[in-house]
Amino acid sequence: MPSAIANSMPLWVDVPVEIKDMISNIHSFKDLEYRTDSQYMTIFRYDQSRNLNGQRHVRSVVVSRTSLKMRSDLTDDQKKCFYTFMSGGQCGEKNIKASNEDYYNGELDLLSYVRRVSTTNGLYQAKNILIEKLSTMPGQDLKKKLIDTTLNKDKKYPNTFSEIPQEERSRIGVYLILGIGGDDSDNSKLIRNASDEIAQMGFYSEMLEVDPNLGSVHNAKILKDIFEQKIENMDKVIIVAASKGVADFITYFLNYGDSIKKENRDKIRLMVSLSGVVRGSYVAKYMTESKSPMARSVRTLLRLKGDSAQLKGIASLAVDPWVGHDRTKIISLFPNLKWLSLPSIPEADTALTNLSLWSGFLRKPVHRWMFRTNLAISPGDGLVETAAAILPPGTGIEETVIPVYGPHAIAIGSYEPGIRIAPETQQQIYDEVNPAAGPEILDAMFRALPQSLIQ
Repeated sequence: MPSAIANSMPLWVDVPVEIKDMISNIHSFKDLEYRTDSQYMTIFRYDQSRNLNGQRHVRSVVVSRTSLKMRSDLTDDQKKCFYTFMSGGQCGEKNIKASNEDYYNGELDLLSYVRRVSTTNGLYQAKNILIEKLSTMPGQDLKKKLIDTTLNKDKKYPNTFSEIPQEERSRIGVYLILGIGGDDSDNSKLIRNASDEIAQMGFYSEMLEVDPNLGSVHNAKILKDIFEQKIENMDKVIIVAASKGVADFITYFLNYGDSIKKENRDKIRLMVSLSGVVRGSYVAKYMTESKSPMARSVRTLLRLKGDSAQLKGIASLAVDPWVGHDRTKIISLFPNLKWLSLPSIPEADTALTNLSLWSGFLRKPVHRWMFRTNLAISPGDGLVETAAAILPPGTGIEETVIPVYGPHAIAIGSYEPGIRIAPETQQQIYDEVNPAAGPEILDAMFRALPQSLIQ
């Protein structure tokens, strides 16, 4: 465990020779060392001599890992070694095998597994494991079709949502729910634009007006009061949720799903989860539980700005909504429900995302706090771990997984390197969301998603 590693080794140790040989600017440092308790975000120091009042003094200078540049002539194996070391692992280690503790009723718990790989082998190795495991889940053929419809606006696959007869569409309800933030955010505008696009296609589309700033327990109660009456006149129901909106619905289904009449429960066919907070957020855990100066400052700033309510929403994201519940409850109540997940894998070779709005000032303190408090984390999108954005094992729900690359805000990301999710509206914009991306993404989806998802 992390604490055992930190306690059994010196705080600062020499950087291995093979790693020094891979760093292009190592000549400017002498006796380079790294901190053993800074796993996931390795930091370094070196001794620097200088003259002070005519006398020579030696001081230790701390440098960030980003200041160490990798040599350009490295082989693929050397690059793998470099990234493994920089993200908390050791060169030469083999990927660990899953043990019984990573299984739930005989099904691999991917979140638990990749967290353990991150702890013992580093984030880079964990990212490789994550990509490998996700590639074996249902959804790879659908992802290829989705890429095709994204790049070719005239492409339409047979038997997809786009070929549902017009007379049927008005009785298929597509309900969208916001993530955390508020109506003034670009993400919220994107979701609302997507809802308008769906309505223009002839489907019934409506935004579910919950409070994006408050917790999932609060919003689950709102959904209990409004959702059933909204779907009363529908034949089939599709839910499109982003971020915390997914946690809101999971909380609603687990706590109040049995309050819905069976004939209405049977109408609910598909949940589309866009970077869904399905099993809690490690960033939210840090922001609400850490006593570090950074976390306290963020909480104080939100209060001073009058956004105290948002802290409740953030706190709810730190909770795994499945804990304390029978994981099969949702499928037993909603036997026709299928699940389509789009989790985001960090795009950088360091197994971190450089595009997340959270990454700039929160990434280092979050990772180090998790390590110091003996909590393991795995590669994530800047708000939620990738493996925490898919269903836990043992739910019995049929899940299709289309992994993408990039930050929590999916519109900024890519289906594959060089293939943007919203190429027309986002173009080369990576630091903000263009609300016009919503209709572009939904249009491509409806020309690729098979009608079998809502049968």
